[in-house]
Amino acid sequence: MLSSENLDREEILRAHREQTVQRMVQAEETILLVQDTASLNYHTHQKMEGIGYISDKTFGVNIRTCLAVTASGLVLGVMD
Repeated sequence: MLSSENLDREEILRAHREQTVQRMVQAEETILLVQDTASLNYHTHQKMEGIGYISDKTFGVNIRTCLAVTASGLVLGVMD
């Protein structure tokens, strides 16, 4: 699926965000948008093509997420 030229990453994310917003509207009055950053270290994978760096000499990917969560802890979805 990921190698398909027909895959529209933005369309997949848009559809997911729309469903998350619908769950937010139906949920409790207070919604928390919780952000997190994770770094995936691929330093030992020297033959990775097209990957970036998470530090001066370390191959990796930084992942930043924003979760919509109710005050009682129910995860409604990923906003970004």
